[in-house]
Amino acid sequence: MEIDVLGIDLAKQIFQLHGADRRGRVVHRSKVSRSSFFESVRTLNPKVVVMEACSTAHHWARCFQSIGIEVRLISPQYVAPFVKTNKNDRNDAEAIVEAASRPTMRFVTIKSVEQQDILAAHRMRAILLRHRTALINQIRGLLGERGLAISRSPEAFKRAMPELLRTSADELTSFCQTLLTELLQHLRAIEERVHLIEASIQSFMKTSALCRKIAEIPGIGPITATAVVAAVGDARQFRNAGHLSAWLGLVPRQYSMAANPACKASADAATHTCGPCSLTALELFCAMHRQKVIRKVSGFKS
Repeated sequence: MEIDVLGIDLAKQIFQLHGADRRGRVVHRSKVSRSSFFESVRTLNPKVVVMEACSTAHHWARCFQSIGIEVRLISPQYVAPFVKTNKNDRNDAEAIVEAASRPTMRFVTIKSVEQQDILAAHRMRAILLRHRTALINQIRGLLGERGLAISRSPEAFKRAMPELLRTSADELTSFCQTLLTELLQHLRAIEERVHLIEASIQSFMKTSALCRKIAEIPGIGPITATAVVAAVGDARQFRNAGHLSAWLGLVPRQYSMAANPACKASADAATHTCGPCSLTALELFCAMHRQKVIRKVSGFKS
């Protein structure tokens, strides 16, 4: 039994396999447990393994590549139209094989361990920044209940808080001051973790020639440079810069019917995230910063 294409519906414990020959005929169907999954695929020895590009797909792709099997990853949105009737693991695995057989199908580049490390650092940083924002808002809310107002920006907040705690003995009880002091200590601990992660991102950039090259673009720093390299990987997978911009979500989606071409910007644009900090947002922030610098240098005022 020769399997040309093996479609795999990934899961945490039970994996569905669907094998097809070069004519597309089904030659194998099975369910395997996690413990026997890798060995089962090795025994079947397919020419090509195809999976949806989910969180664990890159790990398994590297495992199969290490034993000489060609691996292709497909975005789930391109697999969905090929699912027949009801959605289940068996139909999903079959749909993956059907989608992979399309001559115009686009595949996802497999991420290296280094890329995933950088993305993990970005996600951790984004989580900590969310916690920092929530903590600052909580402290501001507690102060507001006592008739005290303080700036929203993190830097202004940190500068104002020590003085406010010293001069607001009438508005704040000793118990409330103790609580606020503990929250401030927690805030400092979060910021120390953010600084450590940003130092790691800096070290990633120093070891990557591509990151350093991207960082030479005006307005782009280590955060954006490393995020782009980690998320995009090999940019040669895109036909041109316009395709990359569309993938990043920097251009409106096409929404045309018959002879009425149209584009629309939507909230569900194809943004690719490093945690909640999307590449699209980073690119826009860099562009805004660059525009601000140009206006400052040229003396232009809007």
